[in-house]
Amino acid sequence: MIGRYWTTIVFLIVSGFVLFCIHEQWIILAVPSFNIQKDKINNCVYTKKTVNYTFYKENVLKKEPIECIITPDHNQTLKTIINNWFTLIEEEKQIDKKIIADSVAIAPQSKIAYISLNQNPFNNQSIADKIHFIEGLLITTSQLSIDLKGIHFFIQHEPFKDYHLDFSEPWLIDCTFPIINS
Repeated sequence: MIGRYWTTIVFLIVSGFVLFCIHEQWIILAVPSFNIQKDKINNCVYTKKTVNYTFYKENVLKKEPIECIITPDHNQTLKTIINNWFTLIEEEKQIDKKIIADSVAIAPQSKIAYISLNQNPFNNQSIADKIHFIEGLLITTSQLSIDLKGIHFFIQHEPFKDYHLDFSEPWLIDCTFPIINS
C-alpha cells in the first residue's frame, strides 16, 4: 500500500519538474510543421521575367537584359531588383561604392515606394549624371509588374538631402523630375 502511494508521489514530482522546465523554456518542444510550409510554397506564384536594367554610360542609355524572379511579395521583388541594379552599375564603374537598399515599403493607397539606401550614391557628380542615375533606376523599376506611381528615396531612413536635386518629394515612375534647385 505504501509503495503505491510512493510511486504516485514520485510520478507527480517528476511530472511537475518536467512541466516546470518546459514553462521556463529549459526544455523546448518543437513540432515539425513541414506540411504547412509545403502548402505555402505551392500557393505562391513565382514568375520569371526579363527586365532590362537601364543605366547611362558615357551619356548613352544602355540596357542589360537580365532574367529575374518576380514574387508575390512586391516589396521583396522591388528590393531585389534595386539591389541588383546597384550591383550592375557598380560593376560598370558608374559608382565607386557599395549601395544597398536597406528597406523597401510600398504604400498600398498612394502606390509610392519608400526606399532607404545605406549611403548617398552621389559623390561629386554633375546634375546631369545624377539625373541619369535616377532615370536609369526609374526606367528599370517601371518594367516590373508592380503598380507604382513613384519612388521616395531616403538615406538610412532619414530624408535624402542633395544640393542639386529635390528628394523631398517622390520621383515619378514616368520619369518626370522634381524641380532642380539653383
